[in-house]
Amino acid sequence: IFFSQRMLRLLCFLTAIQAVSSCLERQQRQGETEHLKSQGQSVPLKDGDPLPATLNIVTCTLEELYAGTVKTVSAVVQELDPMGRWAKVRREYQLEVKPGWKKGTRITYEGQGDQVLGQPRRDLCFILDEAPHAVYSRDGN
Repeated sequence: IFFSQRMLRLLCFLTAIQAVSSCLERQQRQGETEHLKSQGQSVPLKDGDPLPATLNIVTCTLEELYAGTVKTVSAVVQELDPMGRWAKVRREYQLEVKPGWKKGTRITYEGQGDQVLGQPRRDLCFILDEAPHAVYSRDGN
């Protein structure tokens, strides 16, 4: 089979685009549940994939993590309004941070996250983060 230089360049270009596209798709799927950028976006899932959660970061001081506290936080989720249009809705939540919890602890509200057509509603997760302290730092437990 004879290909002109132009056809060969086009074929190489299309092959490169396909390789980059599949690589980006693979990276996106691997980091979907960890990456906050996915908030408010739906990604088609394959059978058996866990449903990604809607993630929010909650910053606590070292004192709050040590003694425990109740924090009022808001989360924005995407859902269908009564007219059938997508809308972003802000809701307030009371998070009970128990004494001794540490950075990375997840507080999950099942079925309270983003709504996606044809799938069950996602979970809403709040992940605790530790604000830097002027004097002290946490070392383990």
